[in-house]
Amino acid sequence: EAILTEKRMALRMAPGVAYVFWVGAHQSLEIVEVHNTPARLLLSARDASDTPRVSLATLFDGSAYFHTPPGTPLRGGAAWTLPGPFRYELQAVRPPQAAPEASPPGAVDPGAALEPVRVVLRTVSRFERAEVLPADTSHALLDAPFTPAVPFTAAAAPHPEGAEGTPRYGYTGGGGQQGYDYTGGGGQPGCGYAGGGGGPPRGGVPR
Repeated sequence: EAILTEKRMALRMAPGVAYVFWVGAHQSLEIVEVHNTPARLLLSARDASDTPRVSLATLFDGSAYFHTPPGTPLRGGAAWTLPGPFRYELQAVRPPQAAPEASPPGAVDPGAALEPVRVVLRTVSRFERAEVLPADTSHALLDAPFTPAVPFTAAAAPHPEGAEGTPRYGYTGGGGQQGYDYTGGGGQPGCGYAGGGGGPPRGGVPR
C-alpha cells in the first residue's frame, strides 16, 4: 500500500528566468493553476541521461483566454501533470506591451514585460508504507523549523526565439531551500527542490 505526499509552491515567475525541477521516478510535477495574464508558460525537459526531450513547448498561452478576466485562476488538469524521471525547466515570457499614449510612436512599456506571472505548482511523491519511519523516530529533519519549498532558478534562460543565455544557477528568495532527495548509486538526478551547492549533485538515483 502506497501513500502520497505533496509540496506546494505559489510562485511569482519572473519573465525570462528558468525555474528548474528535478522530478524523481516516483514523483510528478503538477501545475495546479496559472492566474490569467497576457503571457506564455514554456516547458523544456531532459531525461535522466541528460538528453533533451522537448524545448520551449507552450504549456499555457494567456492570449487564448482573452474572454476570461485577468487574474482568474486557470487549471489545466491532467494536461499540466509532468511525470518523472525528468529535469524540467519552466519559463514565463511576455509579449511587448504598448507604452502609454503619451509615449513616442512604437514605444513599449518595459515594466509590463517584467511583471511576474502567478503560478501555483506542486510536486506529488509516492512512498511505500514500508518506507515510512516509525512515529517515535528522532531525526534532525523533524527538529528543523518548517520552511517553504523554493525552486532552483537560472539567472538567464534560452530566449524563445533562439537566442541563448548563459545559465547561472542560484536560488530564489532566502532561507527556505530544500535539499536534494537521493537514495545512492546510479548517477541519476533526484527530486525537484533546490539545495545547497549551486548545482545538482551527482551519484544518486531518483526516488
